[in-house]
Amino acid sequence: MGSLLELNDRAKLEQYFIGQSDINIPKNIPQGDSIFDYLVNDNGQWGKFK
Repeated sequence: MGSLLELNDRAKLEQYFIGQSDINIPKNIPQGDSIFDYLVNDNGQWGKFK
């Protein structure tokens, strides 16, 4: 979701997602990364997209 957005719109969507307590996304993403650098693996866990 959001992969077709421009970078500034991705940042807005990311901040919205982070602000929603009922959405299970990584909360402590390293500086320089975004939620768009991560995916959910086969075990249902978030991991860095390689």
